[in-house]
Amino acid sequence: MNTAMLVRASSGPQTFVIFLTSGTSWADPGNFNSANNIIYAIGGGGGGHAGTANSNGGGGGGGGELRAISNFSPTFPVAYSIGAGGGAGADGTQTTFNVSTLVAKPGIGSTGQTGGTGGSGGTGAADAHNGGSGGNGRIAPGDTGGGGGGGAGGTTANGGTASNAGGPSGTAGGGGGAASGGAGGSANNPGGDGTVWTAIPGGSQAGAGGGSGGGSAGPAGSPGGLYGGGGGGGGADAGTGYSGGSGRQGIIVITYTTA
Repeated sequence: MNTAMLVRASSGPQTFVIFLTSGTSWADPGNFNSANNIIYAIGGGGGGHAGTANSNGGGGGGGGELRAISNFSPTFPVAYSIGAGGGAGADGTQTTFNVSTLVAKPGIGSTGQTGGTGGSGGTGAADAHNGGSGGNGRIAPGDTGGGGGGGAGGTTANGGTASNAGGPSGTAGGGGGAASGGAGGSANNPGGDGTVWTAIPGGSQAGAGGGSGGGSAGPAGSPGGLYGGGGGGGGADAGTGYSGGSGRQGIIVITYTTA
């Protein structure tokens, strides 16, 4: 999706928001202002790991990092890549804009009982908030819960770190790191979608996704929230280890005010 939203219309300067959620090349919109813009990126979330029968719940995946640049002067078309969310137990991938000018690192997938770490260390100095780490799954014979997924980094704070599973039930994921970041999912429930950037009334919304809740002794882990939320770890019982939830994809958000 490559959608331009007019946020404020007047006879003077106008503010636009563009969401990039797929594709690889951004064309000149015709009114971009190199002197008044902020471009954000969120990396893909990591996947939660499956539980192991009669042993442990799976760890949750880490949330993607948020990075931003300001007053960028592009040469069109601009190449970019949208970070994919990691499948069960897999890392997400980084989101990039103009190759290395803006890089948001992904959340790391859980490799077993231990939760994956949140994304960090990218490029873009206008804003930088790490993704939250996933929680650990419970270690115990029989019924064990999975750890929650980490929340994605947001515009005002790091992503929330998930709770560790303390019993047969899975535990909550971390929230997306902003006032309008997605809520962390409760046990067995996906993470909430973020709504940090809101377009005209009734238009699309986007923001840092919350991590999913971990699976209980029965269900699998749930997916993280859009954008960049980590997946929850799967639960386990005496006979079965249930699969982990997937991390969610990243996003690029371009905001600018015309001259």
